[in-house]
Amino acid sequence: MKTTVRSGHTRLQSASLEPSPAGATLRLARDWPLPHVHAAASALAKKTRDITEFLATLGLSAPLIPIPTRVTYQDSCHLLHGQKIREAPRQLLRAIPGVELVELPFADICCGSAGVYNVTETKASLDLLAEKMAWAKTTNASIIATANPGCLLQLRAGATIHNTGQEVLHVIELLDRAVFKTPA
Repeated sequence: MKTTVRSGHTRLQSASLEPSPAGATLRLARDWPLPHVHAAASALAKKTRDITEFLATLGLSAPLIPIPTRVTYQDSCHLLHGQKIREAPRQLLRAIPGVELVELPFADICCGSAGVYNVTETKASLDLLAEKMAWAKTTNASIIATANPGCLLQLRAGATIHNTGQEVLHVIELLDRAVFKTPA
């Protein structure tokens, strides 16, 4: 990634930009290309992609070490509904040898994080989380994967609160394990 930013958006250049939070990517990719924004900022926005989309398009070239485990995936609302990216994270998970990807029922429904919803609407957030964790438990997956830091924190809290015994990882964390065989 090569990025140069100078005050006032007078100098922006990038080969590609892959911020991890889907909300940040959505903001750059969808909201920056406005007529009143400097042309360089618009050019940068057109190159901005979510890391899962970037890697799925690029393709994985590193040899992956098998991780024999059952994984379920929770869609990030920003990624799925905002950016219309559904398949890229799943494609990366399916590329890991030994991973059995099991669809999470209602994976397209919010986990309750919703940006800061878990702070501003705590009860409703915890209700959504309880439902999500009940569905996650039905998958018999040992790992719940997601592609957004907010969802990650929410689901980790859910796994602890509801004692599901499931580990919650970002898709990239699981890929990292498959490349470097990081112990669980």
